[in-house]
Amino acid sequence: MVAKFGMALVVLLLCLSACSHNSPDKYVDNYFAVIGISHRSYSYHTLVRRFGASTEIVAHDTNPDWRVVHFGDIAFLMNYNNTASRPSRTVALSGFRVYGESVRFGRYQIGVGSTGHEVEHAFCSHQDSAVSTFDSIAGGGLVAIDGTTWLWFYLDESNLVTSISITHDGP
Repeated sequence: MVAKFGMALVVLLLCLSACSHNSPDKYVDNYFAVIGISHRSYSYHTLVRRFGASTEIVAHDTNPDWRVVHFGDIAFLMNYNNTASRPSRTVALSGFRVYGESVRFGRYQIGVGSTGHEVEHAFCSHQDSAVSTFDSIAGGGLVAIDGTTWLWFYLDESNLVTSISITHDGP
């Protein structure tokens, strides 16, 4: 009897775990995982091991505690917490920006090169979506909020996505 109860409890917990990680309401459960990042507390050195040498590190234009670290077609926004000279002490990845066409998101495979219409269809195609905001942004682009993840799709004059910025918990 105890063994059956224990087994039933394990099955229930596995089912609950599976449901919480595969929300049908979100377009993508974990945007960081799509690019091979399992969590947002990576150091600079961990990113170098994952993506190779960075191609450029620049100061953020509005916050001196942040750096934009480029690795080819992906750039990461990293909080250096006043330790810009010590990149191994990175506190967290705030977000990333995709410039290349190889990274695709979700069931509609949205990415650089997608049209604005395809992006809108992907995020507005079902009524029960967790996307609480989908709108145009100044300068030509679209913004979506998928759960707690913010996405900015920058479009060119042909309405094609040129880059995608993704942050967790807002801008």
